[in-house]
Amino acid sequence: MAWALSVEGREGPQTPGALRGSAVHSLFSRYAQHLYETWLLSDPQGLSLLLEKVFEDYPSLGFEQREDVTNQAGKIAAGLHFDPEHFYGTEEALAMDLKLAGGGKATVTGRLDYLEVHAHTGSAVIVDLKSNHYLPPDSRVKQDFQLACYALLVLENLPQVDLVEGRLLLSRYGVSLPQKGEALWSRRDAERLKAHLRTRLGAHFAGELRGEYRPGDHCGYCPRRRVGDCPLVRSYYGTTPPPLRTERQARKLACQVIALEGARETRLALLKEYVRTRGPLAVGSGRYAEVFAFRESESEEIPAADFIRILKENYALVGEQDLSELLTVSKTSRHFKHLRSHPDLKVFFDAVAQKRVGCSVFGHKLPGQEASCQTGVAAHAGGRPKREG
Repeated sequence: MAWALSVEGREGPQTPGALRGSAVHSLFSRYAQHLYETWLLSDPQGLSLLLEKVFEDYPSLGFEQREDVTNQAGKIAAGLHFDPEHFYGTEEALAMDLKLAGGGKATVTGRLDYLEVHAHTGSAVIVDLKSNHYLPPDSRVKQDFQLACYALLVLENLPQVDLVEGRLLLSRYGVSLPQKGEALWSRRDAERLKAHLRTRLGAHFAGELRGEYRPGDHCGYCPRRRVGDCPLVRSYYGTTPPPLRTERQARKLACQVIALEGARETRLALLKEYVRTRGPLAVGSGRYAEVFAFRESESEEIPAADFIRILKENYALVGEQDLSELLTVSKTSRHFKHLRSHPDLKVFFDAVAQKRVGCSVFGHKLPGQEASCQTGVAAHAGGRPKREG
């Protein structure tokens, strides 16, 4: 995502959720500015006029989206603790230049939803508005990478600030987090984050992270979010998993295969019983319907003795034939097992037996089980033995 946006210059998709989120952020910015201009701590009655202006700017919002934005507006008014005396601004665009590891320079930018500056204490408060449904615990606020970057930008751009408090305002719930404790960033925290960004961004712009994929909420804004572009995008409504890149992912998928095979056998047994008592079951309609039913299997078998007799009687027509290419021995038959294990015959069979790798079988088995491509057919009138499985 980062490479596509910052290097290739591709734009992210404007999904309905992203459009609604932009409208909610616009409403929040207008509401905070309105409180500052009127010197009020709260004004739920003024929301209706602000919503009209937002809907004028976002005419493509659907009816349900408009209702959702209106509902979130009321929660914003209930959850925002506005401080007009220390209010600095909304949608504050801040930037800083960062020297990268290995040379070069990058510009880190951010647009803060809400900022307060307490000059007398050397502190600031940043509020990041979240319009999604996720309700994180208090402990996750300090771990929020976006908040940490905003705190870094404040510390780099406002020299009078030495400590930044970060808060998340959840517009769907009217809740400001953390509810207990504080999420604080000092200048020491800022230096550690800068060191991380130097290495990370240096590797990013060098193209070393192009094959790295970290799924998260940001995937909704990624221009690579389509099948065939990002290996983590699932097709067929989520039923096809992405390519495996770690052993942990492979083990998880293998466990799913074992579970699905067990579930398949259970369901087939239930379907067999249903069809046995009630008759065939058609799934779908017309020519493409799949029918679950019991069907008689048919196969052509020619006894080996009769096959050899026909070849001898018609030698003038077919000539000499390689019987090893025409006949196979059923290793699973009871007669063969008795002959193969006979103490006086075993040495002769061992002398002529040849190990052949006829096919590569993929699957899983318990210890002691063997995968096999052998068939149980005496002879087939096609020149080559028929392969089953």
